[in-house]
Amino acid sequence: MKKLFRITSVIALCLLLVMVCLSVVGCQSNVEANKRRHINSINHRGYSDAPENTLSAFRLSKEMGFDMVECDVNFTKDNHPVILHDTSVNRTSNGKGQITELTLKEVRQLDFGSWKSASYAGELIPTFEEFIELCVELQLYPYIEIKKGVTLEQTRELTEIVDKTDLAVTWLSRDRNVLTLISQLRSGDRIGLLAEVISFDALWFLSKLSKTTEVFVDCFYATLTKSQINRCKLFGIPLEVWTVNSRSAVTNLNPYITGVTSDYVNAQQVFNNI
Repeated sequence: MKKLFRITSVIALCLLLVMVCLSVVGCQSNVEANKRRHINSINHRGYSDAPENTLSAFRLSKEMGFDMVECDVNFTKDNHPVILHDTSVNRTSNGKGQITELTLKEVRQLDFGSWKSASYAGELIPTFEEFIELCVELQLYPYIEIKKGVTLEQTRELTEIVDKTDLAVTWLSRDRNVLTLISQLRSGDRIGLLAEVISFDALWFLSKLSKTTEVFVDCFYATLTKSQINRCKLFGIPLEVWTVNSRSAVTNLNPYITGVTSDYVNAQQVFNNI
């Protein structure tokens, strides 16, 4: 019995060593592949040293070497699109209330900077038009997330604002009807479906949409699994991830991933320095 136990232990140890070696080799192969790659590097709500989703944050993105920025769009009570992540202004301003219950005049009287730093006191919530104008001015490429509750008619209004420029953009949403409409109105733009978990149904939707426009799935990095990556490969759907704030995590990203949204880590700069 003792001899059998020793043999079993040796076999188990050998299997463990093999698994460790395979893991190391896998990480090394990812690093080697990443040395030769180009990846979309998107700054999440602007650079995180500034108050999120403000013009100051987007300007700082450019200063810090980002060429792509992500923003969130909601609408005010009087139907003006503004750059705001939450449904309320409570967290990122000195005011309170749901954005859909405040007029643009009311929300523009609030301070959206002091919560982050006294140096940003008096920062205003940007309108969508101001954000687009800034992107044109600074040659920033926008990732525009249309938040839950934005209607199809409001979505159409957003596309009309972008239509006034020569700007190419990426649109993000969880709402498939919104994405379908955008694909019809602006077929030259990229479409990203946001997901915590990548389902076969989501990939079927994107594969159908891909016949008329460029598509990808944008997944929450913390919930991404190898099986989900394999699903994307099976359907041939490009994969991007949010929010990755570790340089080491960026270095070891699966080579199939084509884009990284981060608060402050520029994935392309990381790969350039490997």
